[in-house]
Amino acid sequence: VTVFPQSISLAATFNPGLLYNISAAIGREARGLRNAFEQRRPQNNFSAPPPALTCFSPQINIVRDPRWGRAQETYGESPHLTGVLA
Repeated sequence: VTVFPQSISLAATFNPGLLYNISAAIGREARGLRNAFEQRRPQNNFSAPPPALTCFSPQINIVRDPRWGRAQETYGESPHLTGVLA
């Protein structure tokens, strides 16, 4: 499973194209994992649930107070940058 940097680190690149490519890679990998599970599962065996296609995206909240404690999950303090990357 591929791991990408935190949202705040990705925002520091100021590169919307990079974020698009990362999100496309995440989608392809999630779908590939699900398809691989479906191929390995024996026919008519529905006791093993398939993996969920749950991917968490960055929060679009603007960091106004660094004491919030979850600033690394956002794109930072800039409303302009957040708007461009969102």
